[in-house]
Amino acid sequence: MPQRLLHGLWLLSILLVVTGSLLPAGSPAMRAVEQLPLSHQLMHFCAYTSAALMALLALRRTPIAMGAALALILLGVALEFVQKLVPGRGFEIRDMFTNAFGVLPVSPSDSLAAARPSGPR
Repeated sequence: MPQRLLHGLWLLSILLVVTGSLLPAGSPAMRAVEQLPLSHQLMHFCAYTSAALMALLALRRTPIAMGAALALILLGVALEFVQKLVPGRGFEIRDMFTNAFGVLPVSPSDSLAAARPSGPR
């Protein structure tokens, strides 16, 4: 997969995490999400796992990818504090832990980065 596409998908995954975290609870998008047969915590976990995985795939050097993936944990903490300001949304420590647990399975996945071809793109 072209490197630019991977970078774009990684940035899109971050944008989706931020947007989903900061939309008011009464927005049409959030009402639609609430109708999904998935738990709130599972959605958090999957969103952060996919963003961390995209960081690992998009960035060529593993230490940088690991730093980017772990920075998602800090993003999750910051977004929880900002949610106190969003109508219908609230601060939940449990969400912070779920976000972090979503990033952690990807963090030791050096094998994914090592298995990816490192030739010029």
